Amino acid sequence: MIVNHRAVVAKPGDDESKQVIFKHLRDIASEEDVEALRPHEDICEGLEVDVLDFHNFLRALGTEVGVNIPDQDADQVNTLDKLAKYLAARMA
Repeated sequence: MIVNHRAVVAKPGDDESKQVIFKHLRDIASEEDVEALRPHEDICEGLEVDVLDFHNFLRALGTEVGVNIPDQDADQVNTLDKLAKYLAARMA
């Protein structure tokens, strides 16, 4: 498990990392069941959110976990699996 001074993001798929991610997804998709999102499903398509909301989600999540997620990396973090791996690699 990787511990950060602001939040905990563990190995991809770990329950703690999922909860941090889901918390921020609920902010942009409060009407959707974020926990029903499949690991390889595109976040924007699966939750029916637009690109601007997705970028706001990435900024808020990055701030909480202490990882800068530049806008140009959005395609690298567009699924739950990719996002968890991206965060874990930068917090190692």
